[in-house]
Amino acid sequence: SLTGFVGGNCVQGSVRRYGLEALTAGDPLLLRVLPGEPAAAAGEGAVEVRNPCLSGGAVEIFLQPVLPPPHMLVVGETPVARALGELGAPLGLQVTLRPPGEAEPSAGDAALVVASHGTGEETALEAALRAGVPYVALVASRKRAAEVLASLDVEADQRGRVHSPAGLALGARTPAETALSILAEFTALR
Repeated sequence: SLTGFVGGNCVQGSVRRYGLEALTAGDPLLLRVLPGEPAAAAGEGAVEVRNPCLSGGAVEIFLQPVLPPPHMLVVGETPVARALGELGAPLGLQVTLRPPGEAEPSAGDAALVVASHGTGEETALEAALRAGVPYVALVASRKRAAEVLASLDVEADQRGRVHSPAGLALGARTPAETALSILAEFTALR
């Protein structure tokens, strides 16, 4: 939707179209609405379109997308879960911690990390996989992760989307280092 005045009805269609493109790409854009035919090459980060209004005129509008921060849902009340909450915010993430059994992953989430050490893992993982959450991770040993993943009521290809052990192999020993490795993996995959 548009709020306010952007140069008349003739310009609104172009603002709406290129505004949606800027939001989708996540990149700013300079929109030039000009009388006559637009230039063949407007320059990097710029688009020129013809002003269809009889009154003519030109307007430049800078479209700066303001997107909500990516949302990471963390299941658990463990030291690793708390460290994810603390380290995620400075990285521009909105991190929500939920106790096992209270997490409700949705398609709008960028990530789900289950760090509950054996409590309520399957329900959260299945919900995230069914919702299409892009990054799904389980904090567990390889042996326990294999058992948890085998018990999930989802297709095999969905099980394969779960990152476990969660995070990059950085040699993490502390909860903060484990959280760092998970955030690094999430960042690399995004």
